[in-house]
Amino acid sequence: MERFPINESSMRALKEALQSNADGFETPDGFIRFTKESGKRYGATDIFAGDTEDASIYIRISGRSITPVQRVTIPTTGNSQYVTLKSAVIPIRRPFPGNWTRAFRNASTDVDHRMKDYDPGAEKDRKYKIDQSRKTFQQLMNEYVASSAFQNLKESTQKQYLDTINTMVLAYIIHGRPLAKMAVNSLSQHEADKLLTDILQGKAQFKRQTRYGEPRIAGCKASRYRAHEVRIVMNSIYNKMKIARNPFEKRTSEANLPKRLKHNGNIENHQLKDIWEASESLNSAERGYVRFLMLTAQRRNQAANLRWDWISWEQSEIRFPGEFVKGRKDETDDFIMPMSRQVKSLLLARQGNGSEFVFENANGGVLNNLSRMTARIDTIIAGQKHERDSRKRIGKWRLHGFRDTAGRLLGENGKGLPIYLKLIIAQKVVSSGDAVGSYWDDAALTNEKRELFQILGDAVEKVVS
Repeated sequence: MERFPINESSMRALKEALQSNADGFETPDGFIRFTKESGKRYGATDIFAGDTEDASIYIRISGRSITPVQRVTIPTTGNSQYVTLKSAVIPIRRPFPGNWTRAFRNASTDVDHRMKDYDPGAEKDRKYKIDQSRKTFQQLMNEYVASSAFQNLKESTQKQYLDTINTMVLAYIIHGRPLAKMAVNSLSQHEADKLLTDILQGKAQFKRQTRYGEPRIAGCKASRYRAHEVRIVMNSIYNKMKIARNPFEKRTSEANLPKRLKHNGNIENHQLKDIWEASESLNSAERGYVRFLMLTAQRRNQAANLRWDWISWEQSEIRFPGEFVKGRKDETDDFIMPMSRQVKSLLLARQGNGSEFVFENANGGVLNNLSRMTARIDTIIAGQKHERDSRKRIGKWRLHGFRDTAGRLLGENGKGLPIYLKLIIAQKVVSSGDAVGSYWDDAALTNEKRELFQILGDAVEKVVS
């Protein structure tokens, strides 16, 4: 095996010889002729050897690049190992790297330091991650489903994960074949972004026709949530199965970021009025439900479960059990919500609906299909706006946004401190004068809350009228 000094001049000569298909290249020590030595270890055509001051360097040649490989000795076993100096790779068809000498020396020094601080456990873990990444997605998913990480999940979560894996990941067509047959390390970050974006926009193609593979309107909630599920499931699998590189971990573009919509977003006054007017076209239960959320700023599931026996007409208040209030599910104390004049009038109009629930569905149960209800409101608003001014667009809003809107309306009426908003949205208020973790009793704050709910009711009434 020929030896020659590893430096920038010899690497430039080697690169020029390969580009011109020469028989060899010139070095300070003489002419080096290309040979057909075995390169099976690296999968290369030729291997040349050279020496530096502290290490043995081998040059691996392929059709695309010149790659320095450093031979090291494992301290614990005495065995030799070959480490690729990735930062010193020289592309054959591109200009020679300007900082190659520095990159080469730094890479070689890093390898030496790693051998001095060699940790057998960490090295074994690194090799395991590499071996895992060489498996196909189908093999990886089979191992994950059989692992304790998957078996310890709730049954409903397991079912959801399996559905996402089988219909949205393994069946996805990329480069003309399903993802199930591709090696894990062959999926780039760009391709992972494309997978999520295609699902998000309803353009994804699958091996077998599924209801998720049919064309969808770009940005609709169904495909947005499916893209979010894929991102969550794949992150979990990559982490639990210890894959060396996770292309789903980082997003390169804000447009390709299929997250769940955030639980915030103030609703402006003109939107509030549009929603109030559009709710007039809904049925009685849905209309009362939407307006109840506007007037009270409560959570949507908490309001949907409202029962008649929670209402005290004499004391003019609603007592929500702790199990239905976020943050109090494991506690026994209820959330007391005084009724404003507007809320009491709304609930009185709902009496006699024949259900235990104040806002019932068609079967008399808990009001459901809330997303469809908001979609109908959007359709109604779109029709109204088109008649008035076709240039206007519908603003984005969510039922949860009524909570932020309440904070804004209270602030506009001189109650902008955070404590006021906490009092009406069922958050516990820590007593500043007591020890950490001590809370004021809800019952002692009933008068303060009654004033705030009435201010909120008056503000909403003023906006929508």
